Amino acid sequence: MLARVAELTGLLEKALARVAELEARLKQSSSNSSRPPSSDGLAKPSPKSLRPRPGQGPGRPKGQDGVTLDRFADPEVVRHSTSHTLPPAIRPCSTT
Repeated sequence: MLARVAELTGLLEKALARVAELEARLKQSSSNSSRPPSSDGLAKPSPKSLRPRPGQGPGRPKGQDGVTLDRFADPEVVRHSTSHTLPPAIRPCSTT
């Protein structure tokens, strides 16, 4: 009887070792082993970017007041700004 228990215990240990080996093989993919990416099958992991994420997002900083342009009474009228001057290369030629 003790011999049979010892034999079954040995078989159980072998089976558990085999299960652990097979589970370890299932966890392998091309990203954590030397297997080629084609061996991943259809359950491929999504690609991860190697670039670090920027510390700040787009747009104005939080808490800063926004600035909005004022609306005109008649939006069809074109107004030209005279607050700046054009560079010499762009200024229209004078016809005198």
